[in-house]
Amino acid sequence: MNVTERERGSLSTEVVLLVPMLMLMLMFVVLVGRVQSVSMLVRHAADVGARSGSLAHMEDASRRAFAYSTYEISRAQNVCKSSRVHAESQRVNDETMIVATATCVVRMSGLSFLGLKGPTIQAVSMEVVDRFRSIQ
Repeated sequence: MNVTERERGSLSTEVVLLVPMLMLMLMFVVLVGRVQSVSMLVRHAADVGARSGSLAHMEDASRRAFAYSTYEISRAQNVCKSSRVHAESQRVNDETMIVATATCVVRMSGLSFLGLKGPTIQAVSMEVVDRFRSIQ
């Protein structure tokens, strides 16, 4: 029996062992990319809400921040299983600040066989209300 006959089938055995591990690694790369994408979208929604609220009139600032954050987070519904937005104004050392919070649970469609629950991504953004540039 020569060497080639003894090693017959070893390539198929190696492929059977390596392909599942490579597919698992690929799915983790997809998951990390999806989480990073959602993280940027949630951060943007919180930033836009806080900034727009800081330019609004004092009485309307929280409502405006909530509306803009809600609009921005709604654009991410294809990657968010559920989302939530909260906006409020706070007084800190004679300054009024708008605090916008956006939260998203990452959709795990196509990755459910990994057995992981979708991570929750949250971003908080604060802006000082600009008394001179606020819309009257």
